Amino acid sequence: MRGIIGLPCFGGGAVMESPQSSRKSPAGASSTLLSSQSTFPCPHDRWWPSVSGMTVSSGRVLLLLILSLLTTHASATLITSFTNCLPEDVQQSPTHLQFHPLAVDAIFDVGIFPYTLNITVYGNVTGRSSENPPGTKRWLSDLIARSIGEEGWELVSGQYDDDGVRNARRHGIGFMESVGDPVTKHQLFVGGVHRELDHRTHRRSDVQYETGGSILQQDPAWNNDKQTTLQSKVDVLTFQLYNGYVPFCSNNAKCPMKPVTNLSVNDPSYPRSLPSFIVSTELRDTYALTSIINTFIIISGDSAATQIGCVKVEVTPALGPAVSNALRWTPVGILIFVGLATISAAIFNPWNGTKDVFRWSSNYGMDDDMLRLVTPGFGDCLQYLQFAVLTGSLTLAYPGFFQPYLSKVAWSVLLFNTNLSSSVSASSLVDNLYIVDSKFGLERMAKYVGIANTKDIWPVAMLYMAGILLTVVFLIQMGFLVRWGFMKVKSIAEEDLRAKNRPFTFGNILRLFFNYLLNPFIAFTTFQFVIHNRTPDSYTGLSATFFAIYITLAVYLIRSIIIHKPRPALCDDLPTLLLYGPLYNTYRLEAISLYCPAQIVINILRAVAFGGVQQSGIAQLTLLVVCEVLQILVINACRPYSAKTSMNLYQTFFSAMRLLTVVFMMAFIPQLKIVDSAKGWIAYAILLCHGIVMVFGFFLNALQTVAEIIARLMGAGNDGGTAARGGLAQLWQMCTFLPKPPSALI
Repeated sequence: MRGIIGLPCFGGGAVMESPQSSRKSPAGASSTLLSSQSTFPCPHDRWWPSVSGMTVSSGRVLLLLILSLLTTHASATLITSFTNCLPEDVQQSPTHLQFHPLAVDAIFDVGIFPYTLNITVYGNVTGRSSENPPGTKRWLSDLIARSIGEEGWELVSGQYDDDGVRNARRHGIGFMESVGDPVTKHQLFVGGVHRELDHRTHRRSDVQYETGGSILQQDPAWNNDKQTTLQSKVDVLTFQLYNGYVPFCSNNAKCPMKPVTNLSVNDPSYPRSLPSFIVSTELRDTYALTSIINTFIIISGDSAATQIGCVKVEVTPALGPAVSNALRWTPVGILIFVGLATISAAIFNPWNGTKDVFRWSSNYGMDDDMLRLVTPGFGDCLQYLQFAVLTGSLTLAYPGFFQPYLSKVAWSVLLFNTNLSSSVSASSLVDNLYIVDSKFGLERMAKYVGIANTKDIWPVAMLYMAGILLTVVFLIQMGFLVRWGFMKVKSIAEEDLRAKNRPFTFGNILRLFFNYLLNPFIAFTTFQFVIHNRTPDSYTGLSATFFAIYITLAVYLIRSIIIHKPRPALCDDLPTLLLYGPLYNTYRLEAISLYCPAQIVINILRAVAFGGVQQSGIAQLTLLVVCEVLQILVINACRPYSAKTSMNLYQTFFSAMRLLTVVFMMAFIPQLKIVDSAKGWIAYAILLCHGIVMVFGFFLNALQTVAEIIARLMGAGNDGGTAARGGLAQLWQMCTFLPKPPSALI
């Protein structure tokens, strides 16, 4: 074996590596086992860069030491996206020698090429041999559990902060109970096992682990020259970047690795006093658009090559400013373009276009060709963006990159980096890795945006909604004031502005809360009920009041529209259209009574699924599937839109795509245990579906609308002063078959 090369670690200990422990993969990644030790050798949180595959002279070591002193390094980041991948029966065995992962930290250094990903796994050792005799089975929810009074185990007295997260979490432990569940007095334990992302049921047992075994580099009882080995695999989707074997215990590491018993998570040295090993991987790309799956398997040197440890760690690199800006501003641009196209079509269409804001904003006259141009509109596009974000906020085990992607569009549901209870925003990006730890999907999404405390989600959203509401009302009243002053100055015959002010103002408020902001309002309000025990009672009381007012108003509006007489007044009477029109002014008169109430009910149920059912991702998916199936059935049963608008087809397409993405998300149910590579490809398929809808359903349609408006303003389709009916295809056909002047005779 070649010599061991190491760098001194100031403060005590040394980080060692073996030249044989580094291998190059075909994909250009290399992995190095830096150390395998029973105690953390340095007080620092920084791991030294690895040097592998060569002999280093003392002068070069000195040079590396000087460079390391002059270089500022990032500190390690505790992450929760890891799992114990040993078989369940092995984890449940009290005698099988095994390494239990308790905490993981990671650093992704992208400052120097090749980029270095350092992962440290802390854990503890239980068992007495590498055999697994049939013994007592138990559910493993606390890694190391002993009955109360058992000597050598400390009681963890963790406290809960405002988010219900134990302060000990900040020291690197996993959740040991459901959030809000106090520490039981019937168990003494060290650490936790399940990553928070899994949200598994935390079950306890009375099984007592054996603590007499140790992980050895070599054991004479094996009767061979083999040693304990670490297999390191690095995967991105279905592509393997690295798969290699290195000695688990280097020559200068403190092996045998023995159990640590007298330790509490409140100990300042936790988790660094636990047995640990470090793996450094060199990457030739930042992999900013995906997640990196690292699998570390500890293999005993016995003849059976028994697996005595397995840890799967998922890390998600930062997206980077270019990708983040593209993901954020592209939907903004599409939404603004759709809005401008809709307004232009309402004002400049040749059939009933008008600059009268009361008429064009209410689709007065509800001409079929005008409706064809203004649909799908701004509200449809905004609602789809909200659907994409909120379905990315369900309580599911998403791939690591999925929620950071969608968090860039969280502005559509009024989630911004705003904190009321703290002056410090949450930083989901640490050491170039996304680190978020929360129980519910909606609070994880909020933390990706920058909202540090879960209790701030509802009040922050309500404040933004109140700001938008006050701004809209102020602008409307200023508009009426300017219009009144203009008529006074120009001595224009006064119109009854008061008869229009009230319905126009309240109609736009209904448009705001039943079209544009229904999803975030209902989702965040009902989510407040879910986290009521972690927020002030005043928040819950106000949210319940707002929700009751909203439902009462919805029932009143549905009743008013259904019983309104005469029916044609819903479309012909301007004050009625200004007040109630935002709820139905693109539907056929015959379908309003049935489809309008059904649409309101389905939208509310969908929003409740987003926020009010956060405790169960399966229940959320079930309710969303029901909503989309009902939507498709109601659309095709009522045919609410005129055939000329093609909106029945558009809305069926949108619902089908929403249904497809929800069905895809069933792969993210933790209980199904779908492999990470499959989940990654499914996540990309969902994002592709969203992109298809935004481009083909909204952007290209708006582009076609603008092209037709420009063509008609230039005189296309003008037949004797009357605008021809139909879209661009009809205009092209008319231009193609126009009679041509007789050619000159030769």
